[in-house]
Amino acid sequence: MTIMKINKIKLFANNLLFKIAIIATLAIASFPGYGIEKEGSGTKKFNFSSAPDANIENVDKALVTRHFLGDDVAVLSYLIRKTYVTRRTDTSSGTSFTETAKPAIYNSILNMNRQFKKAVKKGTYSREAAGKIYSDCLKKSYSLFYVETQELEKLMSEMETLEQYIALYNCISFE
Repeated sequence: MTIMKINKIKLFANNLLFKIAIIATLAIASFPGYGIEKEGSGTKKFNFSSAPDANIENVDKALVTRHFLGDDVAVLSYLIRKTYVTRRTDTSSGTSFTETAKPAIYNSILNMNRQFKKAVKKGTYSREAAGKIYSDCLKKSYSLFYVETQELEKLMSEMETLEQYIALYNCISFE
């Protein structure tokens, strides 16, 4: 088999996987609580009052580590970490520890990061598409820190796949 035929087969396989991922996302979106809300359906949409947007221009870029999905994702990931994770010291014992506010949301972002790495490596998503989707999820996560999210956090803790996370983040909007 020639290299050209092998490359055509790889291209076909990557294209097929991408289409399967889109179909899976749409199928998951049809399940209650995970998808796009239709009038009269049982699907849950999360509409929150306005919350602060992630201001990436004011971040010192020297503090930000590189990210495989680009500079915007790197800065947003840094903001998420600084917002959700607090380093504390117990004055009585002198030990340091970290506290995570809204761990379900923060862990969803960490899980999505791992799953996007695998998806990009497999060719399921291009770096550009993954960066755009993940950036949108990071922006929403930053804003979620400032609003009441108990019901959303419960759903996030049940998520397992990247498509489920993406579908759930697509159900989040801010007025």
